[in-house]
Amino acid sequence: MLKRLLTVATVLMIIFVSVPVIAVTNTQKDWACLGRDAFRRSEAYSGETLALPIDISWSAQLEGKPSRTILVSKGYVVSGTENGLVSAYRLDSGERVWTNDLGGEIVSDMALTNEFICVPMDEGRVVGLDLYTGGVFWEKNEDSNILAPIPNSSQIYTVTEDGLVRAFQAANGESYWKHDLDIRPSAPPSLLMIGHYSTSNIVMPTEDDNLIVFNYTYGKQMIDWTYKLDSSMSTPAIPISETVIGVTDTGNLFCIDSRTKQLYWEDQIADSVEVKSHPAIFNSQRYVACATVDGKIHTYRIGDGFKLWKADSQDSITQPLTGVSSDLVAVTDSGHVMGFKAYDGSVSFDIDLGERIITAPTYSSGYIIVATESGKLYSLASSTMSVSLSLNPEIVIIEPGKKAEVTISLNASDELVGETFYLTPRGFPCRCKINRDIQPKTTMTPGEERTLMLSADSKAPSYSYDYNILCRSYKREVPEAVKYGVILVATESDMMDLSVEQKSVEGGESLAVSFDKTEFLRSFAVKVDYNPEVLEPVSATKTMPEAHNLYWDFRTPGSALVYVSFTEGAPYKGAGQPFEILFRPIDSGTDTLTFHTIARTNNGDFVPSRDTSVDLTVQKLVQKHEVKLQINNPIAMIDGEDIQLDVAPYIKSGRTMVPLRFVGEAMGAGVEWIDDERAVVYTNTLPTGARSIKLWIGKTTALVDGVETEMDAAPEINNSRTCVGVSFVSKNFGVETVGMVKRRR
Repeated sequence: MLKRLLTVATVLMIIFVSVPVIAVTNTQKDWACLGRDAFRRSEAYSGETLALPIDISWSAQLEGKPSRTILVSKGYVVSGTENGLVSAYRLDSGERVWTNDLGGEIVSDMALTNEFICVPMDEGRVVGLDLYTGGVFWEKNEDSNILAPIPNSSQIYTVTEDGLVRAFQAANGESYWKHDLDIRPSAPPSLLMIGHYSTSNIVMPTEDDNLIVFNYTYGKQMIDWTYKLDSSMSTPAIPISETVIGVTDTGNLFCIDSRTKQLYWEDQIADSVEVKSHPAIFNSQRYVACATVDGKIHTYRIGDGFKLWKADSQDSITQPLTGVSSDLVAVTDSGHVMGFKAYDGSVSFDIDLGERIITAPTYSSGYIIVATESGKLYSLASSTMSVSLSLNPEIVIIEPGKKAEVTISLNASDELVGETFYLTPRGFPCRCKINRDIQPKTTMTPGEERTLMLSADSKAPSYSYDYNILCRSYKREVPEAVKYGVILVATESDMMDLSVEQKSVEGGESLAVSFDKTEFLRSFAVKVDYNPEVLEPVSATKTMPEAHNLYWDFRTPGSALVYVSFTEGAPYKGAGQPFEILFRPIDSGTDTLTFHTIARTNNGDFVPSRDTSVDLTVQKLVQKHEVKLQINNPIAMIDGEDIQLDVAPYIKSGRTMVPLRFVGEAMGAGVEWIDDERAVVYTNTLPTGARSIKLWIGKTTALVDGVETEMDAAPEINNSRTCVGVSFVSKNFGVETVGMVKRRR
């Protein structure tokens, strides 16, 4: 079975980040999840640097108050709202990718690993979402709410408010051990590295003012050691190397040696000043910074606790700090995103968003992401130096023993024209048996192209491999760029067959999507590219009993997403037709619909499939309105409602003439008189009849949607009203005249 097949729109590589959310128990507490990674060091990855100056690059409007959780992965920004709406946006543009309404409250941090998002909901509900589609892949229930999930490779560890620790697989939610601590944590847990970077320990503060280290080595699962705190601690501990850094609510910053289990150093940050923002590691993991609610930032050297500097943001800080190389990023409660230099605490940038920020600053690939109280998602990036790569194609399918090429393009802002960048292909595992080379050389300047030459060994196994192309200048102030792709080693017999059957039904065109040649299918989704000027997706319907948990996202014009998972615990094997999609024609014409498949097995492996296209010819559905008229009667009836006419219908030269204004306005048209031309323009806003009609008094030629059309009778003025033949009204306004016009006696 081939692994990790993605669509072109979703070929990206994992970058994990987790940030705080509010959880509610008997008392309101700010429970926060530190960090850029599984160890919650609240630090950007090594090598990531800020390129100044910083400004707003894009913004997006969320549909609710943010849940204080922002994840960044494979070029996606994933944000949740307190009312259970989870959405994904593109990191570089802010374009919305998908939205799923989970129908409940998100109570703590989301987490992401192995391309699955773990969402802790109210009443102990835990949902696993597919990163690329937002579909629910699995769902579990705990006895109480989860504080914050911890991702670690393909596993996720959770701790509930009641102290139940559980480990489960990120791909399917299956639990493989659990342990009751018999103690209530006061903040979310973190992973502690002890002994050659093993991660078999979880550190967390507890409500009895202790810091505990839980050893979850297989078969052991016990509290290894406990450190007594001088006061309560409601923020997570920060594991760094083999030490643990934490701050109590009263401002005591401390560092513990996890090997000796002894206090290494401590300092009282400030007297009588509360700490809600937990610390951040930065400057190559040498410095730790902590902010107090009065806006002061205190920075220490991790090695010995020496206090380096203090800065003042001039505002309250309650959100966590984030370290990005030699810069520290903070957000104030009034809406400022600020950067501080590691060496002296001087302000490197200050962006005022104008309202309260309720997420920690999240950093990835040159972008700082935050969300505000009104539901605005902001991306901040360098306003003068931008670098981007593109790969064509992003998914490369190579048969064993064959070759393929990928075109690499480099774009940059004007001030970087002529700058030399170095390209490096990364992420290829040794077992992949794929040879790669950048031709003709590994340096390039903006505007140039290079070719990534790829070849698969004749014995290369069927598999799919993530890789990325790193583009970097040796000038520190110039940001780097990364682009992600997938190499799929596959034979034709490995590919899942996808087919689409078209059926004309009442209300539009139904497209039944089918598949064949697959084993142990757990979820099936398609993204459909269509022309929004011709078609509009209306709904999706399940068509096989094994399919459940269907959802669709039609919010983005031109891209329809339909997702279905199969019966939990019984993945589907064989052929099937999981759903139908109903499209409504909104204009007559032809369209080519392209179906991109995203399907997974029970363990999260991607099922290989090629894109499929289908051509449609559709006729716009015109809603007929029923109009009843009588000659010389000023009362007409439209769709059963009486309408007073300014001019009663009359007969001239054998043609029945009716006032056009009343018909046009009744059908939703706007009316404009052009005096110089003695012309009338009707603009239709409803999906009925022509879009625009222009006619001239005394002329039998009219313009209908820009096309010259002959009329049976020329329009004329009667009692200051434009009157036209009734047949023209029926044909161009979608009006059906019934009970034909009769002469009134």
